[in-house]
Amino acid sequence: NFNFCLDGDMLVPSQKGKVKVSSLITGDKIYGIKNQNKEKGWCEVQALYLTNTNGTTYGGFTDQHLLVYEKDTENNTVVAPAGRFGTVKRGPIYDLLTDCDATYNVKGDLFTPTSNLVCPTLYWQDYLSVLGGFRRVMAKTGMFWFDIEAFKDNKADPRYNQSFLAALPELCLDTLDCTKDKKCDKFEDSANNFLRFHLKSAELDTVLKAFPNLGQKVGLNGYIGGTLSETVSGVTEPPVFSYKIVLFAALIAATVCGMLGYFLWKFKKLSVNGFTAKEVDINEKGIEMADPAKAEA
Repeated sequence: NFNFCLDGDMLVPSQKGKVKVSSLITGDKIYGIKNQNKEKGWCEVQALYLTNTNGTTYGGFTDQHLLVYEKDTENNTVVAPAGRFGTVKRGPIYDLLTDCDATYNVKGDLFTPTSNLVCPTLYWQDYLSVLGGFRRVMAKTGMFWFDIEAFKDNKADPRYNQSFLAALPELCLDTLDCTKDKKCDKFEDSANNFLRFHLKSAELDTVLKAFPNLGQKVGLNGYIGGTLSETVSGVTEPPVFSYKIVLFAALIAATVCGMLGYFLWKFKKLSVNGFTAKEVDINEKGIEMADPAKAEA
C-alpha cells in the first residue's frame, strides 16, 4: 500500500453534477485545464486506480500530492506538494488520470495526476513537458504507468537498492532533460535500468514490444528508432512531402470548416448532459455549478 493521491470522497464537478472521485468511471467528463494557457473545459476520465485502502488525506489530498499554485513569489505558476492543510481523514485513496493537465475539485483546488514521490516541485511549463512525454509513451503502451500495481521493488537493482519509488524523482528530472532540452542519453539509461528491474513482467513485455531498442545510446544529435527517448522527446522522422497529401488535406480542411460554420450557426450553445463549461463558475468560494434541470437546452 502507498500513501499518495486523492480522497475517494472528495467531490469534483462533472457533467452529472458534483460526484465523488471514487464514483468516477472511464469516459466521465470532469472540469479542468489544458496547455500552457491553462484553458478551462471538460476533461475525459481515462483511468482511476485505488492506491491504498486506508490512506491519510488533508483536505482531500495526501500531503505529497502535487497541486497547481497559480503564482509563487516571482509570479510563476508552480506544481508543488499539497502539504498538511485541511481536515485529516483516513480511508480509500485514488489516483485519477484525465486528458487534461490538471483537474478541479469543487473547492476550486487544482490537482495533477501525480505526486512529489514521482516528481519534485516544477514550474508549470516544465510539468507540461514531462507530462507530455508520459502521454506520448502511454499512447503506445496503455495507461498502466499510473497504476502502482504494475511496479515492484527489486533488491537486485544496483542503483536504488530495491525501492522503485526511490528511482522516480531522478527519472522525472531526466525525463525533463529529454523532453525540454532533447538531452536524452541519461534518460534512456535511467529508464532502461528502472523498467527492467522494477516493471512487472507483463508490462515490461508491452514496453519492449513498443520500444525494442530500449536502452541503446541515443547520441547528441540523433535518436535511434525504437528507443524510449525517440517517443518521449517528441522527435519524429520528417513527413514525406506529397502534393496529393497536401491537396487531400486541403479538401478535408475545407469540408470541416464548412460543417463547423453550419453547426455554429445552427446551435447557439453546446450542452452535454445539461452542463456547459460556461455554467461552471470558479471563484473564491470554489466551484459553483448550474442546476442541470434549469440548464438551457
